[in-house]
Amino acid sequence: MNFQKFKQIFIDVQIMSVLYKQICLAILGCFFLNTVFAETFLIIKYKPNQIQAKELANGKLAVNELIIQQMQPLTNSQIKQISSLSGIKFKEVNQIGNGAHVLRLDRNLNKDQLQHIIEKIQTDPNIEYVEEDTISQPISTPQSINQAQGV
Repeated sequence: MNFQKFKQIFIDVQIMSVLYKQICLAILGCFFLNTVFAETFLIIKYKPNQIQAKELANGKLAVNELIIQQMQPLTNSQIKQISSLSGIKFKEVNQIGNGAHVLRLDRNLNKDQLQHIIEKIQTDPNIEYVEEDTISQPISTPQSINQAQGV
């Protein structure tokens, strides 16, 4: 067996291994879809308050200045308001560069429960949006240029 043929067989086995892992994960994901727990983090962004909105409209406040103001940590009253709307306790983890805030829930929830909490929080007229904070990860990454090209 020459080296090129051996190399091709080795690459084929690696590709099949990656595909096998992806298929197994997909099957397990479908099987456990209703019992898998969601991440316990939410991203919440508030609308500009009345003063900020007026200053934005008058040109007295630039958008980047607004974002800097919105990036200040949430007040205790804001966190209490979110908690009373949802029935869940939250802790602020950090702020995001667009003025939104990442909050950790005090417990894990399944997808349906989390969606219900999000809908409750969205009833607050001061909140621009609420969404689950998820971590996106690639399923696999090519180990070589040849693998990326499917060779």
